[in-house]
Amino acid sequence: METRHLILKYLSGKASQDERRTLEAWIAESNDNKSLFEDMKSIDEESKHLNKISLVDTDLEWNKFLKKVNVNESAKVISLPKQEKEVGLSKSVFRRRFALAAAASLILILGAVFLFPNKFIEVNSGSESLAVNLDDGTKIELAPNSYLKYPKEFDNSFREIFINGDAQINVAKDPSKPFTINSSLTGIEVLGTIIDLVATEESSKLGVIEGKVNMYSQEDKSISVIAKTGDVILYTSEGFKDLTPPPTPPPKVEEKPEPKPEPKQEVIVKDTVVTEEVKDTVVAEEPEQPRGKFLLHTFIEHLKNTHPEKDKFKTKRGLKYNKKDTVKVTIAASLSTILKQLEEQYNIEYSEDCEDCYEIIGISPKE
Repeated sequence: METRHLILKYLSGKASQDERRTLEAWIAESNDNKSLFEDMKSIDEESKHLNKISLVDTDLEWNKFLKKVNVNESAKVISLPKQEKEVGLSKSVFRRRFALAAAASLILILGAVFLFPNKFIEVNSGSESLAVNLDDGTKIELAPNSYLKYPKEFDNSFREIFINGDAQINVAKDPSKPFTINSSLTGIEVLGTIIDLVATEESSKLGVIEGKVNMYSQEDKSISVIAKTGDVILYTSEGFKDLTPPPTPPPKVEEKPEPKPEPKQEVIVKDTVVTEEVKDTVVAEEPEQPRGKFLLHTFIEHLKNTHPEKDKFKTKRGLKYNKKDTVKVTIAASLSTILKQLEEQYNIEYSEDCEDCYEIIGISPKE
């Protein structure tokens, strides 16, 4: 409130030289400070126009009107001294009332600016990716050329944001506050999950990395689908379409015929006969579970944050890779199995400093 008082003092010309320097430095600190100053300056300038309002002399205008319609001179209205006194009194009262009304209006306008500031933050990522952390712990990574709008503070009973573009969203779990992600065509309700979302004016594409969500049409919320881990859903003007890749069938295990027992061999040692049996042991390989297709950078984040063996996995700070690259892996497999599947598709360099864990310091697609 002290800053606003200083602004009013500055605009009225009553601020000292030190106060003027202090305010000018504060204005230069941020665009928000500059915007608040400009708003108050505009209100101050508009209020000064109130002094330029002129009052109309009704008697004079009536006489002008009569001249135009050629009314006899005797029909003109002549103001008596008593009437002039009354008119003068009414004008004085009018001026005072008008000034009070103007002052009250100015106070209401200033109050609206101070008490009800903009409660939302709007973000455009521009040509680069942008990480945004919301006040509830939700983490959002905006892809280039994407738009996000969210409140500075969430309401006590629900959480709601708007997205247009491409984003990965890791929603903080809070069963008491459902989280809604709005776009032009669809809404998505979650309690705690990780998703990929590509939302435009024409379509919305959802990929659920972990969790369970309800995706619905903005035109009719009764038109909806439930999506779970691994599902990929597309919504257009034609409705919902399931793009979930079919599960990869497990590889067939060739059934080997049971080996025939080898004939017993007799070895004679000092007239003692020792009987030996030769046995073959056949170990069946464990069939591989179906693989799902994910964005590489999204799946790396899954390994770091939510995989049961996340404590054994890390990446070098600032690890670079193409965020459009994809990977086919078994999301429910052990960490060692997943890394083997990654190595089939990418050249991976591990740190030698991590004895009891896996630390990726470089990754590139195989040619």
